[in-house]
Parts: sequence; structure tokens; C-alpha cells
Amino acid sequence: MIVSLCMKILGVGVQGFAKGPDGGCDAKFIGTAQHYPSDKNQWSGTMIIQAKHTNRFYSSCSDKNFYSEKSSHTVIGEEIPRIKKLRAAKQLDYYMLFTNRRLSATAHTKITEYIS
Repeated sequence: MIVSLCMKILGVGVQGFAKGPDGGCDAKFIGTAQHYPSDKNQWSGTMIIQAKHTNRFYSSCSDKNFYSEKSSHTVIGEEIPRIKKLRAAKQLDYYMLFTNRRLSATAHTKITEYIS
């Protein structure tokens, strides 16, 4: 589903990858986005797409197992070394994180700053 969504906003060149260890990359797009972040100001470069799904109905991005500033043993914390590795190898210009968890404005700001 995320790959289809990304094809709509980035372009048909989105390449999705099979389930399994992915090195921090569920899908990738290289080029100029068609509609993201806007039609007049598109991202251009390598976009890494990461999807984090949970089966727990009331899960939140504020849950301590998803994100915590104090622990690297969280879903987000475990992505950071992968992001850094991709960045160091010049294989990442933009990182897009998708999840089905609830997201508060505060958690959005904290997680964005943490990943940046």
C-alpha cells in the first residue's frame, strides 16, 4: 500500500522491495518527485521509504517501544544507524517514514528532529 501511495506522489519509478531485512529501506525513488512536497517545489534526489506497521489497534508514535530519546532500542532508534549508513554512502537525500500508529504534533516534532 505504501509503495502505491508513493507512486502517486513521487512517480511510477518507486521501487518496492520484498519483506525481510531491508537495511532501512522498504522502497526507493531516484529522480524528481512529481507532487512532493508540492507540485511547484518537488524533492529531487534519492528518497528512501520506510514503513513501520503494527497490528496493535491503539498504538502511538509516542509509545516507548516506538520512540524514546533515552533509548536506541526502539523502532526509530534502530533505524538511525541504517539511516546514517545510507547517508554516508550517499544513497539517501530524503527519508520518508510511514506508520499506521497515531501521531501527535509533539511526537511528530520530536521524531523529525531525532531522525534529522
